[in-house]
Amino acid sequence: MNTHKILISNDTGKIILPIHTIDDPRPCPPDATWIEVDPDTSIYKHYVNLEDVHHLDIEATYWDFETGLWVEVPTSALPTFEKTRFNRNELLKHSDKVFATVTDPVERQQWITYRQQLRTMFDGLPADFDWNEIIFPRMPSDIKALKDKAAAGDAVAIEIVTRDNL
Repeated sequence: MNTHKILISNDTGKIILPIHTIDDPRPCPPDATWIEVDPDTSIYKHYVNLEDVHHLDIEATYWDFETGLWVEVPTSALPTFEKTRFNRNELLKHSDKVFATVTDPVERQQWITYRQQLRTMFDGLPADFDWNEIIFPRMPSDIKALKDKAAAGDAVAIEIVTRDNL
């Protein structure tokens, strides 16, 4: 397993350069430090495994030199355009990987539609839009899983999407 590191500011502990392998030959600037990243941290999961860390404000997360630990700053409870766009972009990145592996023409078309819905979800929204009201399109794999369960005779719980459970 490769070990990874992040270049952080000596003044703020904020990320300057995201993950690089430990043997990256780049020199360390005098005002920064390379910090090895533990695979159990959300930072590692975000940058290396490209996992969903929506609970975390990556831009505000920083390294605490006194404790030698990452201070993971939770996202604000109130959604904003920037946070919503970030989440949408993460879903698009994830869908890129899935879409590349889909061979069934019907499922492929569902992914095309889903990706287009993500790309256009901000079109036509008024300037004073309440970001608590945003509803993301449902991922095709979620829809397929529900249909498969129903076809197998299993009970299917339908989630009612409201602004309170987004």
